[in-house]
Amino acid sequence: MPEPGNPQALNRYAYVYNNPLRYTDPTGHCPWCIAIGFGILIGAGVSYGVQVAANISQNGLTVQAFTHVNWAAVGAGAVAGAVGVATFGVSTAVLGTSLAGMMAAGAASGAVAGQAAIATENVLSGREITEGLGHPSDIARDAIAGAMLAGVGRSIDIALIRARYPGYYSRYISEAELQAIQERACSAGEGPRRPISQ
Repeated sequence: MPEPGNPQALNRYAYVYNNPLRYTDPTGHCPWCIAIGFGILIGAGVSYGVQVAANISQNGLTVQAFTHVNWAAVGAGAVAGAVGVATFGVSTAVLGTSLAGMMAAGAASGAVAGQAAIATENVLSGREITEGLGHPSDIARDAIAGAMLAGVGRSIDIALIRARYPGYYSRYISEAELQAIQERACSAGEGPRRPISQ
């Protein structure tokens, strides 16, 4: 099972989360490789976009607005995106995918990604790698932001599922509950004729 914390991954017959038009995974062993790649692009893009927007607001729409950016901060954003996605995936596998689990995973992901961004920007700027690391206010800010984003993301996900499938009830279950359902089905003589998904 490539991703135990994601109910879409519990169906062994499903391919790329039932969305083959959008994703490909030739080996079936690295669903997070795609997600981490998106994390890198989004992290770098957000950092670059914020700097360009600040340049445009101060000096107007010029070529320099797009070229005079802190590339160390863009690199730090890329690393933060990758680390954030990776730690979020590991955290949800441990903490579960309930709202509380997702928010706790988001908090852990935000805190770790924020510290990774600071360390990366230090290295790329030629400063000591530990400079500015470990400040409780920075860690708390990043953890709160991560928790809020994860909570909002999960709420949007549930709302989209309910809008797309009216009358369809979706809930996340633990691996132990899934195993109990499968064992009950097998003991009732039904056998594993079809895979159990959500």
